[in-house]
Amino acid sequence: PGALGQSDYAVVRFNADGTDDTSFAGDGGTSVAFDYDAANNRVNDTPQRVATAPDGSVFVAGTVQFRTSGGAITALGVAKLKPDGSLDGSFDNTGTGLAAYCRTRCDNVLHVARIVHDAARNRILIGGDHEVGADNTDWFIVDKIPGGNFQQDSYAVDLGGASGIQLAYMTDLAVQADGKPVA
Repeated sequence: PGALGQSDYAVVRFNADGTDDTSFAGDGGTSVAFDYDAANNRVNDTPQRVATAPDGSVFVAGTVQFRTSGGAITALGVAKLKPDGSLDGSFDNTGTGLAAYCRTRCDNVLHVARIVHDAARNRILIGGDHEVGADNTDWFIVDKIPGGNFQQDSYAVDLGGASGIQLAYMTDLAVQADGKPVA
């Protein structure tokens, strides 16, 4: 657990024989805390998916809770770890190695289905679902280039409305050779 009993992201890397890889964070594992105003709001950071890059970097995506004047928000949180297990400050525009994404309307992120590293285009894509009111969910797919911001609403996915699908949950995400996401 993190500060005040809140949950944080945890990442462990193993050797091929199943032992801890001590070249990763010194003992094979590390924790990552977003802790947006943690002392006052008792927030939780919940990892849900992991992806690796060819250089040994690790991306971890999940949900991050924080509070605003309008109440609690659950956003998408992504961390990039270097091959040695330390946070990669070049990943985001704040130098922390952590990036949080809040949809345009700050809808609550419910689930992260997949994080994919697209090495050919030097980007990551993250897909999942978010709440759009009490009786509706929609998918989200966003992309991020290391060192830059998330591309706001990169791929608009609204499965409600005319199609009549009210509760839509993404189960997987892939990137074709031509760079097109498929969910």
